[in-house]
Amino acid sequence: MKSKLMTTQFVCVLSVLLATTASSAITVDATRDARMRNSVPHNNYGDFYSLDLVPPGSNTTTALVGFDSLPAVSSAQVASATLELHAWLGTGHTIEARAVGSLGGNDWVEGNNSAGSGATWNKYDGVNDWPSGVGGGLGDVGALLDSVVVVAPNTILTLNVTDAVKAWLDGTANNGFLLSAVTFTGSTGNDNRMATREAAAASALDPTIFGDYVPYGLLQPPRLVIEENLLPTATVFTWEADDDGNWANSASWSFSGPASQGVANDPSHTAIFDDEISTDTTVVTNVDVTVNRIEFANTSNTYNIAGVGSVNLAAATSPQNPTIDVLGTHQFQARVNLQDSTSVTVASGSTLEFNNRLFLNGQTLTKTGDGTLAINNDLISGGGTINVVQGTVSGSGTVGGGVNNDSGTISPGNILVDSSIAVVPEPTACGLLLIGIVAAYGICRRRRDGIRPLF
Repeated sequence: MKSKLMTTQFVCVLSVLLATTASSAITVDATRDARMRNSVPHNNYGDFYSLDLVPPGSNTTTALVGFDSLPAVSSAQVASATLELHAWLGTGHTIEARAVGSLGGNDWVEGNNSAGSGATWNKYDGVNDWPSGVGGGLGDVGALLDSVVVVAPNTILTLNVTDAVKAWLDGTANNGFLLSAVTFTGSTGNDNRMATREAAAASALDPTIFGDYVPYGLLQPPRLVIEENLLPTATVFTWEADDDGNWANSASWSFSGPASQGVANDPSHTAIFDDEISTDTTVVTNVDVTVNRIEFANTSNTYNIAGVGSVNLAAATSPQNPTIDVLGTHQFQARVNLQDSTSVTVASGSTLEFNNRLFLNGQTLTKTGDGTLAINNDLISGGGTINVVQGTVSGSGTVGGGVNNDSGTISPGNILVDSSIAVVPEPTACGLLLIGIVAAYGICRRRRDGIRPLF
């Protein structure tokens, strides 16, 4: 818009506040703006410097502001949305803001000042009448969003437009805002005007173009300033890749909220392997990864965690000790390191197998649940204790630490323990008790390598 401004003028800014834990500002300039006047109902003012607002009367004037590119945020993140208007001349008007309606599935057009090019008092696009038949868009808007009184020139006015912004983000047609003036009680000027995109560009090129009307600096264009409260960082990751996939590939996971890596790899993270897969699936990690909790929940297909990297189980900052929950039959072929004491719960009829190194590192692995924990690796090293509370521990591994059997079952096999082990058998299994006594104190005396068979 390119006419000189003679009276009250504004700059329009839309500020959206998004409700989450941390915030960052996003700025989006208006993509279009126009004014409409009933005294010249066929004129388009799409390429002028001013968006005029005049109360009802012989020269009623309304204005349109459009923001066609909203950021990719959800309405749930929006705590408040504020439309800011830079009033830079005149006082006393009450300004109202409303959202423009759907216009029969169409939208208004800014235009270039030529006949039929864009919005006028009579037509929303220079060709078609306003659907309601009411000029200036006044009949094709939603409920009043907010109003504000102009109390001083060259000030920023704010209007709450939260409901409209949330509706747009939820899919309602975004046709921008209609601005109008409804009363005038001041003594300077008979209309209010807002600086447009064109006015801001002109003032940037020549700060003196508006003379004394803008004594405090350059004009600001209509703008959407979004204060985005960031979602809490993702901590729960669910595996999505069928058949096989790379742990380090963020496309293999689904998660809610931002994630620095896009994969489960932090002491606060949970990795879920559930029924998203349709066939037995190998999850490959060729680098070391760390999580706090692993959940296997698929009774139809098997997850195989493999690769040359290791899976580290560590306590969260809370702190919360690591856990593994198992439903179905699943296995680790990758190395597993306990960085903190860990609980493994295997549901009845389910099995978890460690088929490579399991490093206790002086920590305690507590087995609960009625299912089976199979230790088939060559060595469980670094000291530590396996505490069997429920279910069965079986396999053909080597234990470099203690095995406490409170009330579970240690299944006969060739699991080995070192000479420092204390075996506490389950009280109801006399046969197992006898085997344990013979193994620990009778048949197999300590070997020079410090390892002796448990069964």
